[in-house]
Parts: sequence; C-alpha cells; structure tokens
Amino acid sequence: MKKAIALSLLASTLLIGGCKPSSKKKVASSSTESVASKENPSSVPTSIISSGIAPTSAATSTSSMPTSSSTSSVTPTSEIIEGVFIRDASIEAKVGVKTEAPLVDVYYTEGHSSEEFDNPLTWDTSDHSIATSDQYGRVTATSKGIVTLTCTSVVDNKSAFVKVYCYNSESDFEKSWKRMESSDTLTPGDQLIIACPQENKAATDDCSGMKLHSCDVTFNTDKSVMTNPGDAAQFVLGTDYKGRDGYNLEVPEREGGTYLACTNEKKVSFFDTPKATSNLWEIEYNNDQSCWDMRSATTIDGWMMYNKNLAQFAPYQSSETEFMKVITLYRLTRTFK
Repeated sequence: MKKAIALSLLASTLLIGGCKPSSKKKVASSSTESVASKENPSSVPTSIISSGIAPTSAATSTSSMPTSSSTSSVTPTSEIIEGVFIRDASIEAKVGVKTEAPLVDVYYTEGHSSEEFDNPLTWDTSDHSIATSDQYGRVTATSKGIVTLTCTSVVDNKSAFVKVYCYNSESDFEKSWKRMESSDTLTPGDQLIIACPQENKAATDDCSGMKLHSCDVTFNTDKSVMTNPGDAAQFVLGTDYKGRDGYNLEVPEREGGTYLACTNEKKVSFFDTPKATSNLWEIEYNNDQSCWDMRSATTIDGWMMYNKNLAQFAPYQSSETEFMKVITLYRLTRTFK
C-alpha cells in the first residue's frame, strides 16, 4: 500500500506513517476497546506531504474540484484508495482569515499511487453559515461556532473529518484539559492525556523499556481539570483507515513512530504505520468500575494502568491495588464564552 500525505501550501517532503493495538478479554472487572498488530518496518509505505495550492509531479494536493485527469487512467476494478486521514487534531479559524491547508494522509492500494490523480480529494464544511472551505481544505470562517470539515476521496468515497473552531478573537473560548466523565463520548480528533491523578502523574511518549514513562502534572482541587500538563504526551484519537473496530492514538510530532501500539501484556511501543492491528485500542467507560477502560483491541489481555513502583503506564492483567491504578483520561476542551 502506498501513502501520500498532503501538507500546507507550497511544501512537499517525504514522511512515514504510524501503527496501532487492540484487545478482547476483560481484566478484573474492567472493560475497554483496542486493536493491535505488528508491522514490519520495511513494509512502511512512502509518504508524500502535499496540501499546497499547486500540485507537483511528486505530490498530490487536496482539491474539491477534480480536473479531467483526476480520475485513474486504469479502469477501477478494485479499490484504489484504502483510506484517508486528516492529521490535524483540530483547526482554529479566525473569522475572515483563511486557514492553511490541512495535513492529509492518503493510503493507496498496491499498484496505485498519487501520480494517477491531480487532485484526489474534495472538501466541505458541515455548516456554510459558519464556515466554508476551498478545494484545498482551507477554511474561511464567517461567524463564531463549531463545524466539521470533511475530505472525501474522488474514487472509493473514503472520508476523514476534523473539527473547526471558528472565532472572532482569542477571548471567545477557553482551553482546558478536563477529566472525561461517564457521560462523555469520544470523538475522532479528540486530544487526550493518559493520567493517574491519584499520583499526579501522566504518560509521556517515551516508551523505552516498552512502557510509557511518566511525568509530573498538576490538577485543581477535585482533579477535574489538569492545570499543567507538563511533558505529558498529547494523543490524537483516530479511527482505523480500513474501518476495523477500535481507535488509534497518535502523537503526530513524535520521532521514531507516532502510533501507540500494544505488542504484549505489559508492553507498548510506537509504530510508523496505521496498518497494524496492534495500534488499535478499545476505549470505553466501565460503569461497573466507574472508570475509563483502555485496552488492546486484539486478544492481548490487560487494561491500561499506572504502576506506581515503576512510575510507568502499560496494559496489565490486574485489579486496582495500592500500587496499580487504572488510568483517567483528560481531554483538551474548548469552551465558548
């Protein structure tokens, strides 16, 4: 499978993708979803970044108005595009100011590539009274509010979504890391921090020793808000490009793999491609235990916990103890005033 990435205006460079984990068994009265499978690094597809205004021979740019050459020269007898990802966790658009083009990953099946298309994507917003987009995914806001920006492949009808927060001035909304409660719903594009508020710790993207190392963070009095995330990893929640059950968790700026994966009980890592099932995670609220249950979506057992003795996070087959705590999720929240 070949992958092309769309980047912002005028630039085109080469990149590599990411991977994911999963789980099915439930540990000591727990429940969460995840999916995982290991990928051979040598099979990682080449990525091209392009989301600029004019496509070059090396990269495709996003466009809502495909030209006559934007359809494959090969009669499509099978799937050409496996999936589409928008890499931006969210977009902020000031009224009257056009945003930059989003970063987009386009995954092609074997034998196909971005060279078959001038413009493989179309773009649209969910509410034109708040914001509109051009053929490259650049958004222009006309009033305050929240819309969904959608890109869809010209062939195979594969889509990806990202929230756009439209504002008149920075004072229109506040940002905070809020604890996720039982009534909350996960949405692709959410930015999450994995934490243990009991110990004032959160997971980083350092997985040396195959566990997520921790850092110090601070909270308000009742732990409902993380007031200082410190060096905590900020994971972007995504769905699988092939439509498999489970979420992926990506740290886009991380070097050496961006997708959190579960390769075994008590072991996590980061992969470069989202093809692996080990990058898929089941994440759901467990009403019986009154906590968020996060585990691999594969058959690997264990839910994500904080090991106080090691000061690290990993999936464990364990009930909560004095030294083992089930994680709490904190989500970046924008509140309009």
